[in-house]
Amino acid sequence: MKPEMGAGMANINLRLEYTKPQSAAAVRSAQTRAELGQHIGQALGDVLAHLKTLGVQSVGPPFAHYSLITPNPDDRLDVIAGWPVEQPVHANDSIISWILPGGKAAVATHTGPYTNIVQTCQELLDWMAHQHLEVADGLIEQYISNPETEPDQSKWRTEIYIPLK
Repeated sequence: MKPEMGAGMANINLRLEYTKPQSAAAVRSAQTRAELGQHIGQALGDVLAHLKTLGVQSVGPPFAHYSLITPNPDDRLDVIAGWPVEQPVHANDSIISWILPGGKAAVATHTGPYTNIVQTCQELLDWMAHQHLEVADGLIEQYISNPETEPDQSKWRTEIYIPLK
């Protein structure tokens, strides 16, 4: 399905996709928008270290799942950050075994710094409203680019998934 593009959306690839549920190892917490970047980086490192001790490899790029961003930047968001794995893993005090939701999702490809993701999310939500699509459960960011191997933020690629009803 080819999405209709509105003004200002030329560089954002908007589309519908169907995804399968995926086992994951993750850290869950409540964070403000200002805390997200630092928390997600720390959580992803902690989960990867836990997977290494278990001898388990991730099967895809890291992700963060959170409640939709509210207009108030001081609101706390429920954040689940981690790595997809082949099968559920043994949890510990901070790492949980979780399932990334599957089903129909509205998807946007964001290219550029993480600080601009909010604008891409808003364009995706505007496109969804135009298409009469309803949010089912939060928002998922998949971090396709690795900032440690790609220092140029303008090349960072993030897939944004919004599960639909």
